[in-house]
Amino acid sequence: MAKRVYFNATSPVGVAAFPHLHAPDTEGKFADNKFKIQLLVGKDADLSAMRKAINDCAVAEFGPDYDRDNLITPIKDGADKADKEGFEHWAQKFVIVAKTKSAPKLFDSAGKPLPKSVKIGFGDEVRIKVAASPFTKTEKVRENGKMVDVTVQGVTLYLNMVQLVAKNSGGMDGFDAYEGGYVADDADDSAPFDTDGGDF
Repeated sequence: MAKRVYFNATSPVGVAAFPHLHAPDTEGKFADNKFKIQLLVGKDADLSAMRKAINDCAVAEFGPDYDRDNLITPIKDGADKADKEGFEHWAQKFVIVAKTKSAPKLFDSAGKPLPKSVKIGFGDEVRIKVAASPFTKTEKVRENGKMVDVTVQGVTLYLNMVQLVAKNSGGMDGFDAYEGGYVADDADDSAPFDTDGGDF
């Protein structure tokens, strides 16, 4: 069996959506125990390198005459989700889907490993390095009132590295004032933990 060849590419800078980069996605409706990200990029973004990797991968696996119209690709049109509440702004975006079973390497904008204390969250601006890989699977579709099995071809993107370009997600906001509640003495500035010589 011939060794599979992967086709590498680097994305333009985009906005991280539903990232699971520090731990695999193990909870919820779409949990698949994988590290993953959906990268939102403008429709004017340069995706030539990404599209070339996907096409080269498909040609290598399925031949130069593969069915381009029906190939399942990891670059989606955000307009397909724009009719759902909260996703209206996706209409002007492409969505690049990438995932992996192993933790991707994370870097800062200078190319240095990202400290473990820094978490990439929803809304942060990032770039990703991926490897395109082909797949074939069987799906059930309805034809003439009957469910039949059809074979579909596609390309997936394995997520290898993520570079944090801009940190836009800062965690939760604080509380509004609660009338009549406990108010600390301004003079009492003692810390709840001893921070002398610590990591804080």
